[in-house]
Amino acid sequence: MGGRGSAYNTLSNKLDEIRQEQYEIYDGEPVSYYDFLLDPESTIHDEMFNKLKELGFSTRESTDAANKYNLTLQQKQLEFLATEFDYILNENGVDVQFGTEDMYDSTQGYTSPFHNERGELMQRIVYRRDKLNSIKDTRELISKAVKNQDNVPIDIQANANKYIITHEMGHVIENCIFEKLLKQNPNNSMYYDTRKVAIKIRGEVEDICKNKYTKNGENVRMQLSEYSKVNSKEWFAETFTNLILAEDHPEPIALALNDYIRRFE
Repeated sequence: MGGRGSAYNTLSNKLDEIRQEQYEIYDGEPVSYYDFLLDPESTIHDEMFNKLKELGFSTRESTDAANKYNLTLQQKQLEFLATEFDYILNENGVDVQFGTEDMYDSTQGYTSPFHNERGELMQRIVYRRDKLNSIKDTRELISKAVKNQDNVPIDIQANANKYIITHEMGHVIENCIFEKLLKQNPNNSMYYDTRKVAIKIRGEVEDICKNKYTKNGENVRMQLSEYSKVNSKEWFAETFTNLILAEDHPEPIALALNDYIRRFE
């Protein structure tokens, strides 16, 4: 019996030559429309609630017991990003629900997209409840992750507590791009597979970076963090986070991502 001999080694060597995104692993359970209905809107209609509502973002009841200062900080960041990227979010309306959940692993937050019964894109940003209630813990967590290169470089002093919400908004924006590209290419089956489209987007951003932000012959630094290596969707969200939170010194690949996103203006 041959076992894992020379044929396996040849295959292994070949895989090493293939770019990482071509054999990525994606996990996570599918989200049903019902999941969006379990967390009704908050009844606390304060100024930030109303501002976000006007932008298509609804604050959910699960945030009502959150630390008020930190909740407002997250809402303000949502407002800033929703306004900055309104051309992506609002072409066909936007419905993003911001809530919290108890999470018992290392997850800090997640974003779930779903099409409702009318075919409209809905998204839900979920923040880890205990982290939303602990400003100090979140700052320490993100500071350590950035220093260890698990997360992308940012201005820690100014922006550590904006990291999670900004990363999740990166997912929201990419999901809107998926939707736009699908509508532009309804007869191309590839655009129905967001994993493939995410890989395509990443390749186009790399090309922009090669042509505009790197010197001839230089390699593009694609991976800004360990987490960005998980798959192309996480790469987009992490690179977007560097673009937004690194203040005046985003990395070249983040500048290229900004150029790509601006194509949709």
